[in-house]
Amino acid sequence: MKKSRTNQMVFMLFMVIAVTTSWGVSMTQRDFMIKAQTRSAEKLFGEGKYEKAQDAYEQLAAGTENPVEKSMFKARAAIALGRQEDEYDSGIDKAKAIEHRPYSVYAQMQLMFDNKKYEPIISAFEDEDISEWPADDEVPYGIKYRKWITSPQNVKVYFYRIRGMAFYETGDGEYADRDLRRAADLCEGRSNGDHALKFNILRILSRNAEQHLGDDEKAFDAQMRIARETGQLAGASQYMRVVVSVASRLSQQGEFDEALEVLNLANLKDRRPDYWFGIGQLAYGRVYAAKAQAQYAEAVQLEKEDRYKHAEEMREEAGENEENALSYFKTLADEKRANERHREAAEEALDEVIELRPE
Repeated sequence: MKKSRTNQMVFMLFMVIAVTTSWGVSMTQRDFMIKAQTRSAEKLFGEGKYEKAQDAYEQLAAGTENPVEKSMFKARAAIALGRQEDEYDSGIDKAKAIEHRPYSVYAQMQLMFDNKKYEPIISAFEDEDISEWPADDEVPYGIKYRKWITSPQNVKVYFYRIRGMAFYETGDGEYADRDLRRAADLCEGRSNGDHALKFNILRILSRNAEQHLGDDEKAFDAQMRIARETGQLAGASQYMRVVVSVASRLSQQGEFDEALEVLNLANLKDRRPDYWFGIGQLAYGRVYAAKAQAQYAEAVQLEKEDRYKHAEEMREEAGENEENALSYFKTLADEKRANERHREAAEEALDEVIELRPE
């Protein structure tokens, strides 16, 4: 009897596990199917096949009972419709009819932005209160940004990005700075697509600071964020340029170790002999040369203060950094596959480094 009861309990436990597992598999299969269909719809969208993308998203909307999810798919369908020839007004009307406010606003703003209607964006949504928008409302996975695919991002990222860009395009620097900063703070970096999106937001934030605010520090802060927060774009030329610029500025400010740390983010010293190999060798060499020069100058000052032991230690450190600089410049100068102008710059830098050491 006891054995029979035990067997019954084991059987019941097995059934519970089986049912629970079945539910889990079912949910996983559904999520996988929706994700695949969404990617397929976004592929059509990215290829400019907007009518087919619209149909795909409308099918997704029709296939879900979740009202928020339905609104999300309707938003993408509205944008696809609005991008079709002579269908902008129809897309806007479709976007306005979406019940869930965040997705209705997002779809309208995206279509308006696509058509460079910057002032209408501001007129319609300048006072939009999104503080009550749910934290889990996302623009779906699979949005293609440049050549990469984004992860799901909170719809607020796109709201602030679009409104911030509208303020930027109309010359309102203060409001552009506010919105673009919010967009960058909310943007999550889980894929190259996310990093590309964040890079774009921060780049405009930097330009806005330079062009509309005349604030060099804010511009530099945005560039520093690009270097530190969009590192998965280390292979992209635009990212490299920002990294080199930031490192140069840090070096000029005497923050040599920070400059080297930033250069390391782009793996610039480990690149094959190509254009960015030369840029990297020059950048590292110049930081080490500047550091050595500063340390030699400090050693001279220490000697004037009769602090000879400290002066000797400083000279030793300066000598090590001088050798590092020479090593980078010599490696580049001797690399026949490197850019010719870069090799010439390295040869000139070698002569300059040799003259660094004070008598």
